[in-house]
Amino acid sequence: MDTRNNIDAATGFGKFDLQLVRNGVLNVNIKVKMVVPGGMYFPNEGTYVRDWQRRINEMWSNKLTFRHPGLQRDIVARFNVQKVLAGEHFTVYIINGYDGGAGLKFAAPNSDPANVGTGNLYLALGPASNNTHTQQNAGVIGGVRQHALDNIRNPVVTATGVDFVDVTLDRNGNAWTVSAGSQATLNTFCADIMGTGVTGQPLYVHGASGLQDKANALVNCVINYIRTRGVTNQINPNAEKLSRKWKAPGTAHKATATVRVEIEDVATAYRRYFGNYVVTSHEFGHLIGLPDEYLDYSGFTNATIRDSQPNWDNLCTKWHLAQRNWHTQFNDSIMSIGTKVYPSHAATLIEALDAMTSQAPNALAANSWTLVSPT
Repeated sequence: MDTRNNIDAATGFGKFDLQLVRNGVLNVNIKVKMVVPGGMYFPNEGTYVRDWQRRINEMWSNKLTFRHPGLQRDIVARFNVQKVLAGEHFTVYIINGYDGGAGLKFAAPNSDPANVGTGNLYLALGPASNNTHTQQNAGVIGGVRQHALDNIRNPVVTATGVDFVDVTLDRNGNAWTVSAGSQATLNTFCADIMGTGVTGQPLYVHGASGLQDKANALVNCVINYIRTRGVTNQINPNAEKLSRKWKAPGTAHKATATVRVEIEDVATAYRRYFGNYVVTSHEFGHLIGLPDEYLDYSGFTNATIRDSQPNWDNLCTKWHLAQRNWHTQFNDSIMSIGTKVYPSHAATLIEALDAMTSQAPNALAANSWTLVSPT
């Protein structure tokens, strides 16, 4: 077993231990020290840590697989949070009082973010620290979870008051294009989305046909058109196959079709946020050095936090991993408000793994690791 301890993630925050086991497992271990203020009721500290560990395993373990030409088998990452009394990577404070600033924070309690690392992470929970909703929906760096919720609560309409448009498409052989008569309306809709607070809101593109391939083609045509107009929102396709209607033999296929583009409503967005956002697992991503994707840090005065996102981009480029669009994106990523692990989420680990194995006793060729999964 090869071990490297107290690794500072190359993004600027995050710290962990790595253990490369001979059976093809990479253990990623993080030690936390729990601190409970006097007079506050915390029923079972061990239960909380075990629940945290279980959720991290569900969301992170066996998702990232690495390969090196000098090894005969692939390496699968598994993750662990260990409760310790000393030698911790991070301190977790249980703070009474739940509000928009509750949750894991990279700072000392009751202070502005100054730096990160040992003693500068704390977890704010309350009013009842054993409350499931509170535990699973705590916040992130400096209370920025509130930023996400505020965006979701904002009116989900464009500057012109429109929350959906119907788009006509024209058939050209087997291809579809947005009709000239709909282009101006859809262009305005896209421009309004990019110019308002709706940029974080998911879009839905609905298209229906008796043929699944046709429904897919209609929806994909509009999605591609929207993307070329600079819209970066998460877009959820809804290509629906209807029961086919009887068509007289020899009758030509319709030359036009209609697709609806709509902004997700507040109630749905809010339910999805709390339904999909497994916060304890999201916070674990920060502990291995991953920044948020739903908040652009460029406006932060703290250099460590501000630089972590471009540093992450640099790591992704180095290891040929597709970068994530972290410019205030609400999407299905575990580092946004979803649950999906993407290739870029392996960036800090593959960097640390390379630094460890390129030295004795392995002395494997440097810069030769690749990510096998996810792709």
